[in-house]
Amino acid sequence: MSSRERLLAAGCVLGLIAGCQQGASRGVEQTPAPASLWRVADPTVGARLARIEEEIGKNPGHTWAGHYVLSARPDSDRLILAPRSGYVLISGKAGSCCKDAESGPKCAADCPGAREAVDGEIVMTGQGRIRLALELSPGHIILAGEFSPMTAGGRHYLISTEELDAFREAVRKGEEPRKGHEGLFLMRVP
Repeated sequence: MSSRERLLAAGCVLGLIAGCQQGASRGVEQTPAPASLWRVADPTVGARLARIEEEIGKNPGHTWAGHYVLSARPDSDRLILAPRSGYVLISGKAGSCCKDAESGPKCAADCPGAREAVDGEIVMTGQGRIRLALELSPGHIILAGEFSPMTAGGRHYLISTEELDAFREAVRKGEEPRKGHEGLFLMRVP
């Protein structure tokens, strides 16, 4: 399973548990790429995102903390993470799901412009790999994939364990670091 498929699966699992469905006919909102400009409707996720952004700002030279995307397009999913504050995975599609503190989950039509986001803690393995912990319900936590921080051509990547050989081959062939906006691997962006 690719990095994108792992991240999407994690987001879909939590979206289904929350009772929300993706709006199939919704258009893509053309907003700037920085996550700080994206509206995350769940206040708990928004608070974690603020903590992550603060931690990244205080440690700009950290080897793997930051914003990761497969594409520079505004509708690309974005993984934002920092060692102590955890991670937030923001869907690139606008209007998919949000929560209201009083009435629970609301879906696309009720929350225009809001982006679905999931969050959680980071678990470091003994090999320097990163695992994303998803709490499905109180006390029920799963680990959604394992990623290795890598560099190529001065760029930083998070590569799923299953894709390490493919990444090394892409670097050997000169496909990474990528020359355009699209890629097969999660790359850190400013």
